[in-house]
Amino acid sequence: MHLWRKVVIACAMLLILATAMIILSSQHSYGPPPLDVETTEKLSVDELVARFDPSGTRLVLPTWMPGRMKLQEIYLPSRMAVLVYGDEPIQHDILEGKAAVEVMRSNLSPTLEELKKEPSAEALKVGDFSVLLDEDPCPGPRWEERGIKPMLAYFYHDGFFYLITVRKGEFTREDLIRIVENMRPVGPETLRKP
Repeated sequence: MHLWRKVVIACAMLLILATAMIILSSQHSYGPPPLDVETTEKLSVDELVARFDPSGTRLVLPTWMPGRMKLQEIYLPSRMAVLVYGDEPIQHDILEGKAAVEVMRSNLSPTLEELKKEPSAEALKVGDFSVLLDEDPCPGPRWEERGIKPMLAYFYHDGFFYLITVRKGEFTREDLIRIVENMRPVGPETLRKP
């Protein structure tokens, strides 16, 4: 293997690990970002697909949530989409939701073996996805002041990065894994707004 190729691979692995470290060690990274629910652009599932995945074949979204949890809103605060799930419509703050799926484009695709090098989370295979699962991350200040404890899973798939954050106590570890297991290409099973 050429030296330049080894350097490129080493740099890519460092970038993957740095991204994972930032996400898992930042006190402010857990939970969806603060945003103004009145002024932030809102999308339907079909509009999200048109913007993020015009072919309609790469983007995967939840087809299952526990209990009465439904897709309440999709926000587009920047180059990231935030899908908020809950059992009540969002009125003032996305933290009223019980779960969120953040989606953004990414060229990274770490393997399960690469993810296993991350010491603060559990790396596991869930269906086709190599996932990092953190059952006890430090909540950001907005979560702490509301007494919300998050649990999260994240993975890379086919050009996208997915971060799923749920409320601990309202979702179990098994619920979170089942959400990931039921992430599918957008179709009739995809959860949509009521």
